[in-house]
This record gives sequence, C-alpha cells and structure tokens, in this order.
Amino acid sequence: VAGVIVLVTLWASRWLSALARGLVGRVSRHQPPDATLQTFIGSAVRYLVIIVGGVAVLQQLGVKTTSILAVLGAASLAVGLAMQGALSNVAAGVLILALRPYRVGDFIEIGNRKGTVRALDLFVTELATADNLKIVVPNGKVFADIIVNHNFHERRRVDAVLKIPIAADVSAVMAGLRARAEANPLVLKDAPVLVEVTSVLHDGVEIAARAWVLPHDHG
Repeated sequence: VAGVIVLVTLWASRWLSALARGLVGRVSRHQPPDATLQTFIGSAVRYLVIIVGGVAVLQQLGVKTTSILAVLGAASLAVGLAMQGALSNVAAGVLILALRPYRVGDFIEIGNRKGTVRALDLFVTELATADNLKIVVPNGKVFADIIVNHNFHERRRVDAVLKIPIAADVSAVMAGLRARAEANPLVLKDAPVLVEVTSVLHDGVEIAARAWVLPHDHG
C-alpha cells in the first residue's frame, strides 16, 4: 500500500503541476502566458503534493508522524534562521510576481543599473545591459530599491536641450527644430512637438525640443 501511495503521489504531483500551469495560462488569456508565474505555481503545487504523499507513506508504514513533523518544524526554523537572506529574496520574488512592477522584456532601472529584464525567478532578476553585460540582482535588493520601468507606459517624451549663441535668430532656430522633429518618422504625430526657451544665460539661450515617441524608440 505504501508503494502504491508513492506511485500515486508522483503521478498526481506531475498531473496537478501541469494542471496548475494550464490554469495560470488560462487566467491570462488576453495576454501571453507568464512563464515565470507558471513555473512558480507548478513547482509549489508539485512539492506540496509530494510532502502530503510522504506523510501518508510514513503513516502507512507505522511511523509516528507527529514526532517527525516536530523535528521537521525545528529543522525548518533552524534553516530559516540560517538562510534569512535567501528567504528574503524568495519573499521579494513572490511580491514582485504579485505586484508586477516589471515583466520579462521590460527595460528597467534599479538603483544605478539599467538593462532589459531577461529572466525573473524567486531569487534573482537577470538584466542585460545595452553593451550586453549580464547583471544578476537579488530580488531582496530589487524590492528594497527604487524601480524605474521605462516600458510601463505606451509612450515616452524625448527632451533635447540645445544652447545657441545670444546673437542667433532664436525664432528661426525654434521653427527649424520643430520642423525637424515633426519630420522624424519616430516622433508620434498625435502629440504636438513643443519647442521652448528654457533659460537665458549671459552668453546664450537654452532651447528645449520635446517630442513623444514609443518606448523602444526613446534611445
């Protein structure tokens, strides 16, 4: 009977894990399935079933599970105290999965690090910089720091600040900047281009041209 319970437990853990992955994919039917969330939920369901099956096997073999559970509880407490940093990363990973400050593929800024999110799991977030460096950030540090998501909104504004001599024809320069920005194919046409004087200095004038673009065209 214990052997049958082991076989049923292993089969049920795989089947329920696949079922949980499928349910997570159906919940987000209007968006691409989140592979990170599917992996996390599937693994959690599988290990939970295996633990329950293991307790059932021990009971079938006549082992007093109350003493075993007490030992496991004490061991879990000791391991938890020894792995506070790792467990804090797991907790932060769960919160990131729940709150969704960013997703895989977003260009984000964490502290003074910028990069595209390549992978996200329970312990770390992996970034790829513009010059193709791999940056691995613990989730505990990510959640405790300021997160800037450059791809969260549908559009971003580009601000180009230029300094011209005080004797130049300011109106002509501003008109030329506006025409140049409006002719740029990356600039969105449904938002007006703004060109304005931002500062008057002793030796020149600062002019800012502001235009709206899609997030991936901001650079």
